[in-house]
Amino acid sequence: MLAARCNAYGPPDSVVIEKVPVPEPEPDQVVVEVHAAAVNYPDVLIVANKYQVSMPVPFTPGSEVAGVVLSVGDDVARDPEGLRPGDRVFGSMFVGAFAQQVALPAWVTMKLPPGTDFAEAAAFGVTYFT
Repeated sequence: MLAARCNAYGPPDSVVIEKVPVPEPEPDQVVVEVHAAAVNYPDVLIVANKYQVSMPVPFTPGSEVAGVVLSVGDDVARDPEGLRPGDRVFGSMFVGAFAQQVALPAWVTMKLPPGTDFAEAAAFGVTYFT
């Protein structure tokens, strides 16, 4: 699987594409195949190590994602109203969205309303709440 990686702090063009392990869901997580990920100003600050919270390198930047659930953790699977493989979703995290697949806590992952575009959904959180 490929992901954008920040191996050293710097400008956005210092981020490189690398192979990383495919995520496996923890009991309370879902793994999402990424169809869209938003790029926001905090992402640029985090890569440059100028954000209010510092991330140790290396890391995968990106905080907003939309896509399709591939797998769910055991706790999610036991929830009769929980997310299921095939669900169209969006969610957020501090870092990690710029990858082909991401593991997200189920509680920050929401089903998309019918007809919602992945790109619009991915850009909703940070932009809307700020």
